[in-house]
Amino acid sequence: MIGFVAVFLALAFTAVPVAARSIGRFSRQETARGKKSEACYYIAAALIAAAVLYLGYIILTDQFQYRYVYSYSAKNLTLLYKTAAFWAGQEGSFLLWVFLHSILGLLLKRKKNIPPDTLAVHGLIQIALLLIVLIKSPFMMFAQVMTDGVGLNPLLQNPWMISHPPLLFLGYAGLAVPLALAMGSLLDRDYESWLKQALPWSLAAWAALGIGIFIGGFWAYEVLGWGGYWAWDPVENSSLIPWLAAGALVHFLLTGIRRKMALKPAYLATIFAYVTVLYGTFLTRSGILSDFSTHSFSNQGTGQILALLVMLVLLLSSLLLIAKWQNIPREENPTSLQNRASLTLIGAAVLAGLGLVVLLGTSTPLITSLLGNPQSVNASFYNITSLPFAAIIFLLLSLASLFPWKGQYGGSLKRILPLLPAALAVIALGFIFPVRGPFNLLVLGLAGLALAAQFAGPEKSFNSLDAPSNNKTKRASQTRTAKRPVKRPSLIAHIGLCCLVTGVIISSAADRKETAVLTLGEEQFMLGRSIVYLGEEHLIEGKEHRYSFIVDGASMLAPVRMEQDFTVYEPAIKRGLFKDIYLAPSLTQDHGEETYTLLSEKSKLIGTDGLELRLTDVGMTEAMPGSVYATLQAILNGEYQEVRVLLVYMGEGKYEPTAQTVFDRYELSLVAAEPGEVLLTVCDQKTAAGLILVELSEKPLINLVWLGALMISIGTAWAAGKRRTSFPKALFERKAEL
Repeated sequence: MIGFVAVFLALAFTAVPVAARSIGRFSRQETARGKKSEACYYIAAALIAAAVLYLGYIILTDQFQYRYVYSYSAKNLTLLYKTAAFWAGQEGSFLLWVFLHSILGLLLKRKKNIPPDTLAVHGLIQIALLLIVLIKSPFMMFAQVMTDGVGLNPLLQNPWMISHPPLLFLGYAGLAVPLALAMGSLLDRDYESWLKQALPWSLAAWAALGIGIFIGGFWAYEVLGWGGYWAWDPVENSSLIPWLAAGALVHFLLTGIRRKMALKPAYLATIFAYVTVLYGTFLTRSGILSDFSTHSFSNQGTGQILALLVMLVLLLSSLLLIAKWQNIPREENPTSLQNRASLTLIGAAVLAGLGLVVLLGTSTPLITSLLGNPQSVNASFYNITSLPFAAIIFLLLSLASLFPWKGQYGGSLKRILPLLPAALAVIALGFIFPVRGPFNLLVLGLAGLALAAQFAGPEKSFNSLDAPSNNKTKRASQTRTAKRPVKRPSLIAHIGLCCLVTGVIISSAADRKETAVLTLGEEQFMLGRSIVYLGEEHLIEGKEHRYSFIVDGASMLAPVRMEQDFTVYEPAIKRGLFKDIYLAPSLTQDHGEETYTLLSEKSKLIGTDGLELRLTDVGMTEAMPGSVYATLQAILNGEYQEVRVLLVYMGEGKYEPTAQTVFDRYELSLVAAEPGEVLLTVCDQKTAAGLILVELSEKPLINLVWLGALMISIGTAWAAGKRRTSFPKALFERKAEL
């Protein structure tokens, strides 16, 4: 009850200052009681922190009478993974979200010149999140005491689980602040000063989201064994869309600080960014995507609440913006497009357009389900539609890097010609690996052009902004311009973007794969490489196995198979400067297998050595929506073993059987299931000893992906850090940074 009461009281104390501000606005006066009520923000934050600490306490002390602790923790989990269990489920992740939201709210309150209306809007969002935590409480209890818990999903038992989700939720919470500042400015009729206030918050949210997404991609590549870092999975997209929206918002804010023509788009971008956060949360936690994503949540009663929240935020913010639309200042005499401000504005719109396209593709299951035939788009839709956007963004980035922020600098177009060799060099790099397809090569060329343009800025990019009044200031400005320091955060982030996209195109388009059955001790050739299978080693009996291979006569690769409720393979990667060699055993071993049909509660004799199998239960798993399990009883020479096999739903109508071993000999895999009947494959490992099915692949220039992601993370985080303390005029009048 402690945690539930703390959340309930936090809701009440959050509502007090919001209500006081509403009454104050209605009565056209700010009462002393309203000002005193602002102390309730601190009390509410303390109560939310108390709920967080209490949830952490009951997880670490193994109090399995709580449903949430039982579902995501276990006695044998290490401290690291018990900590990760906090945000492994819906209830805990929502509590983490509202906790981060409240902390950012306190930081916002400490800033000077923050209008009370902004705090009230931020408080309204906090009320909505607290209502969700009350409805989906992590403090619900069983009637009886449970002795142990289910434990953390094996796929989540990875050190990256500690940082990946919290960073995403920090980004989600951070995007609420620009929205609150924008809506507060509309209510207070101050349409320009909020831009400078919103910029550091937007940058910080953008950086947190980006770092979280990049960690997730690296995690998938390093651990899951399917050989990729991004699958355009709907749940992946639900974090990518806010990241794209936040990037557009940052660039709209940067332009709006200098040019009034970006004020209205900046307002729209704040709404779009936070609505995509809520909408993505709705999609992934309403159960709509349970048949189309491997790691979405099933519908546990939050779908309707989140849908209502999305509609309310979109409706109320849009109505307020429409009511104030005519009062927002606009630029009377728009200047030529040959300046960085105009091109940055267009680039931000293109970035937002890419976010809309990804949003449309991700929403396909929702749209088609309303029409009665739920379907999703495949990865090729995103690959095809994103390339034109990437080409336009790189072209605009190239031009914007050469133009000043204000005025017009016609000579800049001629400066593109010396940069063309860089574009041709990157295209040639694509041919070497090789990359085919005109759009792929076009984007590579424009990425090379944009990369070179970052080091060839306009001669008067800063002078045109400063209009210095004395020679000393003028000389200082020229010195800054001449040096064009590479430490600038925007330069690092833009170079990172060029590297990232180049690495993505080459590593994807030039990826080579080959699958083969290897025999113990025999040299075979895959992708022109010598590979020898050395055998299997049991690290943890029945739970963890390591397979050893020699590649090219020297390199030792040792992927690992882990078995709990289902099988997980951790691939072996031979990292290289120009390409990675990626080796992963197949989840299904299709050699030495026989297929059998089992009926409920009926035994069947398997093979000739006396193995008997009985089907005792068939059902759908709660931990992995869309997946099916079958519980089997195995009998051999009077010994009994019970095992659960899974048919894991991988999205887009695809299922992947997992394998479980009984009596350290027979490997069982579920192929199909329906009530009372399953189709099962049985592999006698004694017969198939010394054989293994593996996939070997090459990932060319994969390091460019990681380098680009790292540079983008550094650039955006550095920019956020530079903006966080104060807002001196020189920061916005002279510097053309992120």
